[in-house]
Amino acid sequence: MGSGEEIQAGRVTTAESTTDLLGAVPTEQDVGFNGPVILRVAPQPGELEPRQVLDGIHGVGLSGVLDPGGTGVVGFGGKLQGTGIAGQGGFQGGIGVLGTGGDAPFVDDLPGAGIVGQGGRKVTTNNASRRFHGAGVIAIAGGSQKAIPPLEDTGSVGVYAQGAEGEVVELSGTIFGPMAPGPGVLGRGGVPIPRKEEPVAAGVIGLAGDTAIPLISQSGNSGVYGAGPVGVRGAGEGTGVVGEGTLGPGVDGFGRPGVVGRALDDSSRGGEFYSGRSAQVRLFPQPLQQRIPNQVTVTPTAIPAGIGPALPKDGGAGDLKVIEMDTEDNQRVCRLWLCVQSATSGHPARWAQVLLGPSFDGHA
Repeated sequence: MGSGEEIQAGRVTTAESTTDLLGAVPTEQDVGFNGPVILRVAPQPGELEPRQVLDGIHGVGLSGVLDPGGTGVVGFGGKLQGTGIAGQGGFQGGIGVLGTGGDAPFVDDLPGAGIVGQGGRKVTTNNASRRFHGAGVIAIAGGSQKAIPPLEDTGSVGVYAQGAEGEVVELSGTIFGPMAPGPGVLGRGGVPIPRKEEPVAAGVIGLAGDTAIPLISQSGNSGVYGAGPVGVRGAGEGTGVVGEGTLGPGVDGFGRPGVVGRALDDSSRGGEFYSGRSAQVRLFPQPLQQRIPNQVTVTPTAIPAGIGPALPKDGGAGDLKVIEMDTEDNQRVCRLWLCVQSATSGHPARWAQVLLGPSFDGHA
């Protein structure tokens, strides 16, 4: 068949040019368009409904001989904020939109992404009101009746994700509803197959600005890996950050000298703690289930000031430093030092040894 032929039900129709199916009103323009859609395909309901699984529409794109591309289905929304493509799952839990990337069977091929979301732009020349650009993806759990958040909340972000509420009701002693509210984002990293000594991949990697993507040797084994001028910042109404270790410490802090953008006097500390009226750090005492004798007066010993260890001349008041060293009688001991005066122009920092009582063997 060729162009100009009628489309026949149950038959293949070919044409040499684009076929347009247009919705229009009569020439007299005395009535509106009859119906809510231009084209609708569906299985016949009732006794004549087919018994096998059927897809509604298949669209197959075509690539050029050398040029890649050719989209299976392209949807253009209406001129006034119309949606390009809307997918709604079936009544019994069907998926709204499923995107499956193409495989790469040949050496130079690259596999395709399952879903790509690119938000629209607010044109710069018309953006005197300084509005945000559109989000790449807005993901909202918990039902279509939930309103899409406004641009003020979602604007210019790559992905905005909102978990479902944990709304429950109790009827006749039975509780109905989800076990708990859902997280906004759940990230689970991949694992090496077969399992080796290599690290598992991070669940979430967050990079500030133009920070380079880290190697897995840097980010591996981390539930959350953050890198940037500030790697991770936690702000809470109660606690800002909680660290809980199962087989190791709850929090590890490593300082590296010469970090770009940081002052020299605090670039290499393992941790810094600031406060207002309260103390900078609190150590919760462990209760001891035994009675100890009353304290006695002791005379502490100290390393002479003139021959003490080499401590940072650029220290800041409040710095604490533990030094492990050998004594003249070949004993390996550690001592605690406090910087009591910050370094100033032409004058190094001053340190004082924290004097303690006598040492004894642990036996718990």
